[in-house]
Amino acid sequence: MIPVITYELEGQETEVRPDYDGEKRIFGMDLAMNLKICMYHEDTVSVITDMYAVDHELQLKVRPAKLQTLRMQNEGNYKLGGRIHAGSPSSHILQLLYTEATARVTGSRITPEGIEADGVLEIKGVFITGDDEMPYGVIHGNLPFRETIDAEGLTGDCSYQLTCQCDDVNVSMVDSEEIDVKASVRIRAVVYDTREMNLIEDATLSSPDYEKLGSLPGMAILLFEQGDTLWNVGKQYCLPVQRLRELNGIADKKEPAPGSRILIVK
Repeated sequence: MIPVITYELEGQETEVRPDYDGEKRIFGMDLAMNLKICMYHEDTVSVITDMYAVDHELQLKVRPAKLQTLRMQNEGNYKLGGRIHAGSPSSHILQLLYTEATARVTGSRITPEGIEADGVLEIKGVFITGDDEMPYGVIHGNLPFRETIDAEGLTGDCSYQLTCQCDDVNVSMVDSEEIDVKASVRIRAVVYDTREMNLIEDATLSSPDYEKLGSLPGMAILLFEQGDTLWNVGKQYCLPVQRLRELNGIADKKEPAPGSRILIVK
């Protein structure tokens, strides 16, 4: 199965809490998180999109619908790096205490090569300074990136979801004012095809239209053209598709080539 899991933080609260001795030594955090979890598996389904009767009139009640089918999934790992300045000249870095990196996609588009994604790698850190009055400092910065997830043949009718995460982050001091960041960003794409079709809600069978049936030829030779199907021919001449196959020696699940001649016998 293919999981697609996205989340966002709705709210957070932090506080210093007392331990068993009553001393405030515990740092507590409460988070509210919204999760969206979708699970997909590959399956084949049959959908009836059209019906006709050979000796009666059939009225169909249909409604338009847009259906999504899973087209593909792909992911890529991309290396990126850069340097981030500490900020003010007084914020000299003596020692890095803690750093974290978060990657997110800020924009995307479909190109001939695949899905081009723009994003940023956000870096946050805490360090020791040389200022006795302000012994700790915070460093924060963004490294932009643009990468392409391979997915050839996509059209404007395709929709997709992108998830992004950061792996293998390495942060080191360059000097007292800059840090060097190297990271691996993993971007995953799940692509869907959107199909528009009419779904049959109801069918009503009524008396045959004898005038219509009488106007059809008892025997005819039809030139099979590009875009024709045995279904459309059978619907036009009120013949079952299997009858057309038997008359013309056409195997199951096969269609005549354009330019072929089709025998029609009532």
